[in-house]
Amino acid sequence: MLVVIGLISIITPLTPVGFLLVLGLEILGVRVLFWDKLKKWFKKEQSKEV
Repeated sequence: MLVVIGLISIITPLTPVGFLLVLGLEILGVRVLFWDKLKKWFKKEQSKEV
């Protein structure tokens, strides 16, 4: 269910719940291949804001 909601939220613009797709896949046991890249990107974005 979370995967479906996540897909819908990614398709529709300006919805802040796109992370539900990732969360749903994690619950199902599917590890996101680009998770490390996402973490590095968020850390880089946070360091720019400071």
